[in-house]
Amino acid sequence: MRRGLSPVKVLALIGVVIIALVLCLVLSRVIVGINPAVLKRWFGMIFFFMFLVVAGIGVFLVGRYVGRDR
Repeated sequence: MRRGLSPVKVLALIGVVIIALVLCLVLSRVIVGINPAVLKRWFGMIFFFMFLVVAGIGVFLVGRYVGRDR
């Protein structure tokens, strides 16, 4: 029988996404700050790809390790 998502896992997923947003925003601003004239137009793309990678890894790890029955 299939059960729904546990509340702990849902809170962990929300936390991972929020942390990924903040981390990627800060890192992409630092990367663009190195050479703003060249990289300013790429800010959105840099942020988007970094967010996909960080959030994807975080969601995978939450699904794998949080709320497991032992």
